[in-house]
Formats: sequence, structure tokens, C-alpha cells
Amino acid sequence: MVFGRPVVKALFDVPCAVFGIVLLSGILVPSTTWWEKLLLSLPLAALIVVMARVGRLAVIAEPDQLVIRNIRNTHRIPWSEIETITEPGPIPVAVYQENALARQNMTLQIVLREGAVLSATLYDGRMFGYRYQSAVRDRKRVIAQLNGLLAEHS
Repeated sequence: MVFGRPVVKALFDVPCAVFGIVLLSGILVPSTTWWEKLLLSLPLAALIVVMARVGRLAVIAEPDQLVIRNIRNTHRIPWSEIETITEPGPIPVAVYQENALARQNMTLQIVLREGAVLSATLYDGRMFGYRYQSAVRDRKRVIAQLNGLLAEHS
């Protein structure tokens, strides 16, 4: 079972692809010097990497493990090591002191039996006009389904 948002990820990737085409066209113009090509290729390479990582964002429930693909990391957690899957609580004050831009986003918290807590971002569409209440309802549905699978595999 894969929990991802392909439409919302596509809405992120399409503008990035347009920007990538603009960068690529600057590289392919014959009058561009070698150093301009180099300067244009660096953000193009970074853009390709980010688009590839966004395209892979998902929470995947496999028969023997839960796979969480975030922007930077991929976690593979056996079902036997998971205590529960919950919604995050409010952001603590200490986080705001460290990062003034901290905000509540659509995440799952996977609490492991050893006490560690992993966070998995549910890529949501609030930036594209997706209603917040719908996103919260979807998160609750995903949490309920994952906890059902956890009960089956534990």
C-alpha cells in the first residue's frame, strides 16, 4: 500500500520543470560562453535532484516493513519495531526559539518501541488551494489505515 499524493507532487514538479527548461535553453544557446553554461548547469542539476526526490516522497506499507521516503532520507522500519503511528502534537516553544519559521505541517509520527520518534511528511496541497480540513481528514484516514496494518503485522 502506497500513501503518496501524485497530483500534488506533479503540481510541484511542473513549475520546476518549466524553470528547468528555461535553464536548459540558456545552456543550449550557441552564444553562451563556457562559464555561463557552467553557472546555468549547477542550478539545473540541483533542480533535477530536488524534483527526483519530491517524486519519490511516499509512505509505503510493505508486508514486512514500513518504508518512509522523505526529501533527504529513506527509512525502512520493520513492523515489529513500531509502537504506534500518530499525529504530531503542537510545536513546542523550544522549536520556535531555534527556528522562527517553524510551522505545523502534514506529518505522521512513527513512535518506535525503543522510544525514538520518526517524522514522515505527507506531501499536502495547501499551497495549491487544497483545503486544510480535507488534508487533516486525509491524514487521519492514513493514520487509521497504517495502524490497522500495524495491528495485523504485530
